[in-house]
Amino acid sequence: LCACPSTAGPIFILGTEGSAVFGSPVCGAVILAAHYAAAVTTGIVFRGRRKPSQPRTLPPPADHDGILAGCISSAALSMLAVGGYIVISNMLVDALSLAGLGKLLSSIPSREAAECLNALIAGAVEMTRGSMAAADIPDQALAVALAAATVSFGGLSVLLQSHVFLSRCGVRFSSLLARKAVQCAAAFIYAYTLSQIIFTNL
Repeated sequence: LCACPSTAGPIFILGTEGSAVFGSPVCGAVILAAHYAAAVTTGIVFRGRRKPSQPRTLPPPADHDGILAGCISSAALSMLAVGGYIVISNMLVDALSLAGLGKLLSSIPSREAAECLNALIAGAVEMTRGSMAAADIPDQALAVALAAATVSFGGLSVLLQSHVFLSRCGVRFSSLLARKAVQCAAAFIYAYTLSQIIFTNL
């Protein structure tokens, strides 16, 4: 079940990705369609095949005031954890840049290949930075497909955020990584196919 709702919001994709990053509502719509189609595909691929486990015994009733206080504390700590992972991921992308990643990639003979690799590396850490790097690729269909792939993968930032919560349900990090990798590949294929159809007819 965790594969299906592991998505970015439509406002982020249409507003940030489409309008701000690519300057095109059409690009945002393609990324949105590919992103959600990839999530559904991933959910189907990794659908549960195990028999349901035995029902657990419910704990005794607790004090409602204590539950409310615990929920508020948990929500505040969760927001801090999510924000912390975003900050750390952006710092890691900046560290890679300061370490000379750009200079290393510039040594690749093909400029387009270097830009694609840069987008993939940045997107593997933080999806927005990966999308911004993808937007620099001259081939629009390829740029949109890479942006859809990075948004669907989510980067290390989203993986760690998700694992904070899903680990409590027994979901291993390797299992989560496999699901996001499939979602990333599916989004790339869907977005590239849609882009080829739409942009050639515009």
